[in-house]
Amino acid sequence: MATYKGYTVLAGVRWTVNDKTITIRCYPSKTSKPYKLFTKTWKNYCPFCEKEGILDCHGTGTTKKGWKWSVEGQIYCIKCGADFCGVTGKEARTPPRKTLTSASKNSSTATKQETTAQDKKEALTELKKDYKSKSKPKKDFKLTIPPLKGISEGKYIELKPPLVKTTQTFFIGQIDTNPTDMTLTLYDGLPEVGTEYSNGGSTKSVTSKGANSAIEKRIMLKGKELGSFSKIYNWLRKDGGKGGFRFKYYLNHRKGESIYEFGVSSAKWCWENKIANCVDFAWIFYTMCKGAGIKIHIVNGKATFPDGVFGHMWTTYKGKVKDCSSSSAKHYKKERVVI
Repeated sequence: MATYKGYTVLAGVRWTVNDKTITIRCYPSKTSKPYKLFTKTWKNYCPFCEKEGILDCHGTGTTKKGWKWSVEGQIYCIKCGADFCGVTGKEARTPPRKTLTSASKNSSTATKQETTAQDKKEALTELKKDYKSKSKPKKDFKLTIPPLKGISEGKYIELKPPLVKTTQTFFIGQIDTNPTDMTLTLYDGLPEVGTEYSNGGSTKSVTSKGANSAIEKRIMLKGKELGSFSKIYNWLRKDGGKGGFRFKYYLNHRKGESIYEFGVSSAKWCWENKIANCVDFAWIFYTMCKGAGIKIHIVNGKATFPDGVFGHMWTTYKGKVKDCSSSSAKHYKKERVVI
């Protein structure tokens, strides 16, 4: 999530408005289009009021009529209050009554240049933050134990008292063995992507391409370790999965982040407590599959349960529903493909 022009929006959402055109980079509003960032340019003309220069953009908030605005980024009329999807231009209601008019390439050149400049500025800021994060050293220590099977470099080991004060999971960076014992070099957190760690004179790199946080890397590496779709599904599913995860009902992500993106704080809490709702189950499953190089989709909509029809989030694999969080849901009705 980010703050842009006083609104809370999803990261990357922004817009440039003048009397003639609006260029907006945003996510679609409840459409069949993929849930990702699009950049569109529209004429600043309200099809209801039939006037120019009265459209603007918004993120979260509440209108005078009590309507709730979302974090995707949308276009609205200052005069009549009509709301439009920034991706399709259609009125944000079902069914839509009016659609915005696409601007010509010539009229949008200036606003696109402004948007590109803003993109570069924000990308540079994120790069600086990323550099500072990766420059921080990771703590490590050595542990000597009797030889055990199933322990290897690049995997995790869970240690319990009295070896440590509290139960904690560690990343195994190096193993030195001899006939009587094995010495593990353990990290208290996953080394950053690209970090090289010693391995008896040689080096190895931690790789979890596409991860943006330590918990995301950790989940991806677990998926990579399991290796196949069926093994990941049977490890994570709430009804008898080997990972020991349980379902618990709560709204949205556990920590309140947007359900339409990976929630770092929520994922960390769920992963460590082995508890999740449908949203967090879906994102963790997606992330594990991502680590194994398996492409699945997260879908948001409604499903029928024994006690009624409710909003739900699930995953699909090769066009088929695969729901880690429920064994009783039926009649899945898709509203949006999240990713």
